[in-house]
Amino acid sequence: MINLKGQIISALSESLENVVDTYPANWENLPQILCTEKQNKVYEYVDDKESMSLFRYRIDIWNSQSTTQTAVQVDEVLSAMGFKRTSSKDVVNDISGLNHKIMKFEAVCDVQMKNIYHKNEEEN
Repeated sequence: MINLKGQIISALSESLENVVDTYPANWENLPQILCTEKQNKVYEYVDDKESMSLFRYRIDIWNSQSTTQTAVQVDEVLSAMGFKRTSSKDVVNDISGLNHKIMKFEAVCDVQMKNIYHKNEEEN
């Protein structure tokens, strides 16, 4: 099993502020960006070993103003890493009173070489 969450948070933090992996504790500085791993599972076995892993990540963005510019930056960073955006939607009437966007990304990663690929659409 490999873990890419630290690399994602590090890459996002290079161009964005307030990137966390747990629910934000400080709402004074906006936007707030939460990165959570939604799935990390074996995608393919070869010779009785995990050779490919499927990763799914969720990125939540909260801001007092539009979340669009931050979402574009998040998409650029994760796309550059090889992830494919599978969803991006606004949360209507978020309990926080802030603008809230949820983005989802996925990729398949070669466990040995660490190369990232996209799944075929018919495999969804």
